[in-house]
Order: sequence, then structure tokens, then C-alpha cells
Amino acid sequence: MRSMKKRRLIYVSGNNGVGKTTLTKLIARAGIGYAVLSVAARNSYCNEIHKNPKKFAFEAQMAFLAEKINRIALCLRRHDGLIIVDRSPYEDAEIFARYWYESGAMDERAFRTYIAVSTIALQCIPQPNTFIYLHASVDTLKRRINARLRAHERKYADNFLSKLQVLYCQWWNRRKAKNLISIDMDRVDFLAKDGKVHLDSLKRKLRHL
Repeated sequence: MRSMKKRRLIYVSGNNGVGKTTLTKLIARAGIGYAVLSVAARNSYCNEIHKNPKKFAFEAQMAFLAEKINRIALCLRRHDGLIIVDRSPYEDAEIFARYWYESGAMDERAFRTYIAVSTIALQCIPQPNTFIYLHASVDTLKRRINARLRAHERKYADNFLSKLQVLYCQWWNRRKAKNLISIDMDRVDFLAKDGKVHLDSLKRKLRHL
């Protein structure tokens, strides 16, 4: 018989390399929620989109969105309580698709189509209770990305992270959800010696949402 815990949907958001997956795993391991981890890094589109963005940008973004929505919906059907998601589908639509459009890899017609489809898809899942926004300097992002040795990240264009950074700042400034949580990852490292202090503080906030 399923528990009747209050369901809460939390998104961990932020630029590539900022620490979303690490934080999502840590919260789940603490036993206070169920994780929906990003599997984009294991998707073949991750390599193709950076090798040939004009060919694959629209197709890849549609695939990422569909997979993310399906995995969130499945977790919502299976679990009550806190569900924490590694990167929100809003970012796929409002940041990454826009990046490919502004960079010329996705034309206006494809971009409009993507936005229309993503708007419908997002109606299939509930609004989140809050966002946890992790942010850091581009230098910090590059350092962390270089340390984790993911093959597709070696194909990033030189200005990829910095352009995403601008879009992320604009996106976050438009957020109007309640209980928004912003964490400066230039100052916080959840895997460092003092990381438990920051993690415990965050867990207390999540329990009281």
C-alpha cells in the first residue's frame, strides 16, 4: 500500500558542471526523497548535437524533453513524498532550445514548434514546489567539467557555457515560484569537509516546504 506523504516536486537547476547531479544524489541518499537523475550524458544525441548542431539540435532537444517528462511522470505515479529532479524540463525549453535557436542551429519555425510542443508537454506534470538554483562562475564550471572527463563535453563550442550562463541568469530572474532557493557554488562544495553543514541546512528547508 502506498504511503500518503505529501508529494513535493523539486527541481535542481543550473548550468552544466555546476553540481546538479551530485546534489540530487546526496539528497536522495539522505533518505528524504526520490531522485530523477539526468540521463542526457548517456544519450547518443549528446555527441551528435555538438558535432552537427544544425542537423540534430531540434531532434535532440525533442528527445531530451520527451525523456525527461516521461521519467518525471513515472516517478510521480510510483512515489509520494519529495521527488527531486536533476535539471528541470523548463531549462530544456527556455534555455537550451533558445541557445540553439540564437546560435543559428535551430531555425525560427523549428524553435516555434519546439516551444509549442514543450508547452503542451509541461502541462502533463504538476508545477514544482520550488527550484534549487545552483550557480557558479564560468571558470568554476570549466574546471569541474574538465575534471569529470565526459566525452561529449569536449565538443563544446568555446562560448557555449558563457552563452548558457547569460540565458540562465535571465531565466532565473523571471522565476516567480514560491520558496526559491539559490546557492552560490563558487562558495559551496557539498563534497568538501564543510559540505555536510550546507547539505543539512538545505535538507531542513526542503522538509519544511
